[in-house]
Amino acid sequence: MDNRASCHILFVEDEPIALELMTSFLSDQGHSVTGFSCPSKALEWFKQNSNLIDILVTDQSMPSLTGIELINHSRAIRPELPAVIVTGLALLDPTIKQARDLHIIEKPYKRQELFDLILKLSGASL
Repeated sequence: MDNRASCHILFVEDEPIALELMTSFLSDQGHSVTGFSCPSKALEWFKQNSNLIDILVTDQSMPSLTGIELINHSRAIRPELPAVIVTGLALLDPTIKQARDLHIIEKPYKRQELFDLILKLSGASL
């Protein structure tokens, strides 16, 4: 095994193709990935399994909960949880900019950009 830090990522994306592509890519890079297309279901799972997750990666614009709402609910359980939000709205939505310790990746993005950020965060959190 190489020296890359691997981690368990909770990946939440309501677009099924994007969810499948990114969970597959991150898994191929050596990470464990639990993926959800529904943020409410992801939150319910996280409530029972919060100790398993190293990083939360979520889209912002989703039904039932926005990405920032999901992050806030998750951090009520695990305040130190590293979080990445993927959005095309970063410059427009002030709630995203106000969140603490939040890493933002703007759409469209390259898989490598997300991978590099996860590598940085996993090295710091493991």
